[in-house]
Amino acid sequence: MPQGRRLAAVIALLFAATAAVVLLLYHVRPRPQDAADADAALAALARALPALVVHERPRQLPADLAVAGAEGPVKIFAASGRWRLVNFWATWCAPCVEELPTLDRLQAELGGAGFTVVLVSLDTAPAEEVRAALGGYGVGHLDTLRDPELASMGALAIPGLPTTILVDPAGREVGRLVGPAKWDAPAVRDALRRLVGAQS
Repeated sequence: MPQGRRLAAVIALLFAATAAVVLLLYHVRPRPQDAADADAALAALARALPALVVHERPRQLPADLAVAGAEGPVKIFAASGRWRLVNFWATWCAPCVEELPTLDRLQAELGGAGFTVVLVSLDTAPAEEVRAALGGYGVGHLDTLRDPELASMGALAIPGLPTTILVDPAGREVGRLVGPAKWDAPAVRDALRRLVGAQS
């Protein structure tokens, strides 16, 4: 290939690579309007759930914290690209059991590429018993991870059950609610739908 044509090809490749990087950053980095929409959705969620504490800035979570899944350890706070409600519960916790069906209905309606509910059981009972209990509570759209050693309670300073942590797509804690909530209430669903749409 002549020197001039080779140089032109190299320049064209560099230009294409630069354009691809710029395009990727444009789509991955939240744009100002996205951030404003997300803030408005979080404010609406806080109004719908007065016990929810929304942090002024997202907080880093232990990305290497792993709990037991059906196929091995699962790092629950690794960046996933979607919003998560991570709910810590136990079969012996009456408010948890009462709350679970509302989380299940929320997952049925909003669960998908942009949002999911993650259950983490702090029971010491065998996995089969805990999963069987979920069915008895009317939970059909969610499985549960397990933390029988209670490592998450210390790592996350969980004061009691249930505790639910709102996690952004980067794996950071945006808000936390200690105690039960009606997660399938229309105002809660609408706010979460707006939140997911703001950064999808």
